[in-house]
Amino acid sequence: MKRFLSMILSLLMLLCWSASGFAETLIPVAAEAPVPINVEYRNHAATEGVSPLTGLSVSDEPYTPIMLVLGGSPEAFPFWGISEASLLFQVPSMGGGDTKLMALFGDSYPEKAGGARSSRMTMLPLANAFDAAFVCAGCPPMGTATMTDVEHYLDLWGYVERGTYFNLLGTAPKERRSDRTEPHNLSAKVKEIHEALVKQGVSFEKRPFFFSDHPLEYGDEAARLTMTYFGNETRLAERNERTESSCSFTYQEGTGYTRTSASGLNIDEATGEPLTFANVIVVWVDYDSEVIGENTYLCLKDQMVGSGQADIFQNGKHITGAWAHTDRKARLVFLNDRGTELRLQPGKTFVIVCNRYNELTIQN
Repeated sequence: MKRFLSMILSLLMLLCWSASGFAETLIPVAAEAPVPINVEYRNHAATEGVSPLTGLSVSDEPYTPIMLVLGGSPEAFPFWGISEASLLFQVPSMGGGDTKLMALFGDSYPEKAGGARSSRMTMLPLANAFDAAFVCAGCPPMGTATMTDVEHYLDLWGYVERGTYFNLLGTAPKERRSDRTEPHNLSAKVKEIHEALVKQGVSFEKRPFFFSDHPLEYGDEAARLTMTYFGNETRLAERNERTESSCSFTYQEGTGYTRTSASGLNIDEATGEPLTFANVIVVWVDYDSEVIGENTYLCLKDQMVGSGQADIFQNGKHITGAWAHTDRKARLVFLNDRGTELRLQPGKTFVIVCNRYNELTIQN
């Protein structure tokens, strides 16, 4: 019933926008970061009692950032437990425009969250950028692959030795739901994973964003943004959209941004409420790929060490800035259109990671 109501509400929203008559503006994508990038961005000091990820007040619970891989197909929605995540990410999964989502828990740790799915090498560098534990339903066997082999990098980057890799197809705390269809029924017991990390004494570095109570007051009017996925040059030329990955965000003052995808308005099944975000950021990257059998597997070029364009949405406004990740172990930095570090609005953030073979449009 919740899924049905979500889809009806989403359809009504789309009809309203279609009837509005406003033209869409296509956002151009630069080959390089459009603002100056410094050699190094130092970490900020964390403020006691304030979340480094949302800028909101938090309890004195030990900080254990946990990145959970989720599904991306319409059948995977609605997820559950993810309203407690501080950040959500949409990331490429395969070479044809398929995507999955990831939830980063750093302020609150739900008993269960899902549905959890398998990982790709487009995902691990993002967990690494936040010094987060990595939770997924296994990794695809890669044979002779190198760049796209998740298990290889989990070992190389110290996740296995440190005890911050949790395989839900192995012994990691999990549960299968009987009321959802496989493979979209796997819950990660996030709170139990958090407690295990605390018991093991694993120390995590806080990498705070900058926050401001004053939202963007300049830029393009953008009450709605749409990301249309094609995934590669051939599909883009043929206008062969990957509708399962395409999504839109609608801004409402006092509420923030809500996300609509092929499954309808995105909600948390555990609460029945729409997911809302104070910030939406589109990160443009390049991919490397390897063909294994009949599948094309991706990784972020140079494991996302570098910089590029980032389109930033706050307060119904849009500006084009940049992202910078100057070292694998460094924090991920977002810059505004003036080249200074972005001040996020306190609250949750949604980050879309995609390549230039997709299209971002805005509507005022």
